Amino acid sequence: DERIGKMVSDFSIYDRFKQKLEIGNNIRISEVQALLTFSAVKEWKNIFLNKQVMATKYINFCNDNNINYISQNENGQIGNYYKFIIYTQNEPISEYFKNLKSTTSAVYDYSIGTKNSVANYHKCLPIWYGQDEKIVDKVISELK
Repeated sequence: DERIGKMVSDFSIYDRFKQKLEIGNNIRISEVQALLTFSAVKEWKNIFLNKQVMATKYINFCNDNNINYISQNENGQIGNYYKFIIYTQNEPISEYFKNLKSTTSAVYDYSIGTKNSVANYHKCLPIWYGQDEKIVDKVISELK
């Protein structure tokens, strides 16, 4: 489709030649956003290593207790563990892990009106840069 192709081309070179587009965009970030991004990029190795320590504790527990989780370290990949997701296949996760209270926002945190929605079968365990290992230990005790 030539029209869509032209729009994509214009969008990708926005601000160099043509400054009016049929679709809205705001591709510039503020100074504060740039500084935060720069800080995260500068520290990416430490962030990944720290989160790998937390993820490894979760992984070992899940493997030892037959808990399904989404592995981010497959086929030579190293996950950033933005989320650590556990899931069930046949029973709503809130019923299966009744004592699990320490979670973060779900990947899909809404239900589409059905009891079989993916939102009912997964939970995201806390994992963030600089997280105290005591939080992981608390979550593991809740999962037990």
